[in-house]
Amino acid sequence: MKVLHVITTIEFGGAENQLKVLVREQVISGLEVHIVYLKGKPELEEHFKQSGAQTHDILIGKSFISQVYLLKRFTNSFDGIVHAHLPRAELLCALVLRNCKLIVSRHNSEKFFPGSPNHLSKILSRFVEKRSNSVICISNAVKDYMFENKELSKHDKVSVIHYGYDREFDENLSIRKNFDHNSITIGTVGRLVNQKDYPTLLQAFKQYSNFHTNSQLLIVGNGKLKEELEQLSIQLEISEKVFWYGKTSKVYEAMQRMDIFVLASKYEGFGLVLLEAIQAQLPVIAANNSAIPEVLGHDSQGLFKTGDSYDLYMKLLHFTKKENRASLCIQQRQRLEFFNPTDMSCHVENVYKKGTLRS
Repeated sequence: MKVLHVITTIEFGGAENQLKVLVREQVISGLEVHIVYLKGKPELEEHFKQSGAQTHDILIGKSFISQVYLLKRFTNSFDGIVHAHLPRAELLCALVLRNCKLIVSRHNSEKFFPGSPNHLSKILSRFVEKRSNSVICISNAVKDYMFENKELSKHDKVSVIHYGYDREFDENLSIRKNFDHNSITIGTVGRLVNQKDYPTLLQAFKQYSNFHTNSQLLIVGNGKLKEELEQLSIQLEISEKVFWYGKTSKVYEAMQRMDIFVLASKYEGFGLVLLEAIQAQLPVIAANNSAIPEVLGHDSQGLFKTGDSYDLYMKLLHFTKKENRASLCIQQRQRLEFFNPTDMSCHVENVYKKGTLRS
């Protein structure tokens, strides 16, 4: 079977990194895999090539109209499944494809087309749904959001297939050092955007650092709010304890410096970084919303009330104790069995073969 993945970018990001996992598993299972991307730097291109997939940059630097023409010409001779990821790629495929089966994946629990009026986002989303054979949602939270906001309408077209963890991430991890109980590094990974709710994390860390003066906060990622967040850390008088690591392709190296991982997001479509933190043997504290409890477990001791800096602060205090961190790591490590990448790939292939897979 041939598969063509069409995705907006192949830069490092949640949906893009998960495509890397899926492509690797698909090639191992014997599929012939191709990737076409629309814009951006080819940061994951080498990963795809090493997996045995072929990447095509035929659409880079072209206008949307030109991309429609070029993708149509490319797919006219393609005998296989087309799997689209992220809004722009989905729209492009919905406009172009006639003879190929189209599968789309929804990766975010937010409007299909962020920044557009609600009615336009619904129209575009349902247009893609109508033109596709199946829609894969990466979590129940994404599926529920899409139906509650009327961006999807046909339940029989929709399946839920959770992300799979990245085996390569495990391969890159080194043995964690023994940390000083009196020097705790709290860390997080994510774009510096409103969704990630960094103010709640900074305010909680302010309270925490008052009692643990040797503690520090490591923030991995870039984004448009960096200057604003740096100013907030100055106002909170914690700027000397907050380290801005920036964007990196080696998240596993940054995680080796952390004692506790925190994800304060207001919502997540899945939160692949949660699996990465668990793989790095970090205790994970995260906001209790959207897909996060699907990943960590609804009864996880690491969940805190969304947007509540005091509740997060109390969790940080609790997991300062080494024995509490160890207990949470054991509990969360057991969650990985639900996100086996081979199982994930098999479920996706079933969608390819059957057209739909009821969840």
